[in-house]
Amino acid sequence: MLVEKWLALTLKTKYFLIMVIIVGTMGIWLPFLVDLAFKQYNYGLREVTLNAITYCLAIIVTNFIDFTMKVKKFRDPKVPMFHAFAGLGIVMLFVFIAIIFNYNYPAQSFIFSLISVMITLSMWWFYNKGNETFEPYTVLPGGNFNDD
Repeated sequence: MLVEKWLALTLKTKYFLIMVIIVGTMGIWLPFLVDLAFKQYNYGLREVTLNAITYCLAIIVTNFIDFTMKVKKFRDPKVPMFHAFAGLGIVMLFVFIAIIFNYNYPAQSFIFSLISVMITLSMWWFYNKGNETFEPYTVLPGGNFNDD
């Protein structure tokens, strides 16, 4: 049952779950697990906040650059560049607020970093809308593998 559901997911969804969520967030959860393994317990809310912020920045900036290059390449007037800049600006604002609050208000800073992560992941989905990399027949070299 679970395998059937997994196989029914699109390539974009599988990539998002495995690469963006699990592998991409290693910088957030791996230090915590290492601290637990060695019983150091030095990893707190401030560290999680800062790691979440670096995760946001890495994803949003990379995808923003890819998105603007795609717009420049195809010169599609329907592509809403305003939304891309607005999303980048909103994430940067939340990241800036999270950094400022991190040492005096760690709980509020953590909330802002979580909001930044949610917006960033939504923006990843938006930036990759229509990305031909995630089309089912462009995965293998040579195009459509169903052709004879």
